[in-house]
Amino acid sequence: MAFNLPFSVRISNDQPADGDRALIADDTVRDQLIIDGRAYEGLIIYHQTDKLHYKLKTLGATPALSVWEALIGQEIIILVSKTFSDWSIASTSKNVSIFSLLPKFKIISIIAEVKTAFVGVTNVNLDLGIVGDLTKYTPIGGKSVMTSTFYDIAPNTIESLTASTDIRATLTGDSNLNGLTAGAIDFHITVKKRLK
Repeated sequence: MAFNLPFSVRISNDQPADGDRALIADDTVRDQLIIDGRAYEGLIIYHQTDKLHYKLKTLGATPALSVWEALIGQEIIILVSKTFSDWSIASTSKNVSIFSLLPKFKIISIIAEVKTAFVGVTNVNLDLGIVGDLTKYTPIGGKSVMTSTFYDIAPNTIESLTASTDIRATLTGDSNLNGLTAGAIDFHITVKKRLK
């Protein structure tokens, strides 16, 4: 039976609204959804034993004829915005964290979009990398941020299977970076989980 509510509902605990269908303990409970007629193609569940999300790709007459697809390997795009003030320092170079890459995740690409040209310091360049190798993703030299432009940098790499990795952006100029008066960069970071 379905009915319409003339208002929204606020969930006031840590349980999903459709808890017995959204959180599944194991395969037996998941199969019971199909047996009971409570499943539909496109249903997404969280399998607590596997610690993965699954989508019901094909609903068959029985659980054995149904196909569940694990939602791993999906690309995720993260947007991180930084301005000139993030790099302001009485030094010609400073690196800042832009993203923490989780273990087993692969960086597909980083698009550095200079939204506002950097002014106040001459010859300001951007490098991307990690702690210990701040130019790892821009090995042929820094990218100028003196004009509004974008750079598509494709590291295409998994940094670690066991620990998070701090992805860092370094600005370097001809004089101290606290002389910057404008500048903004949006980092569009595409990542994908490669391993279970």
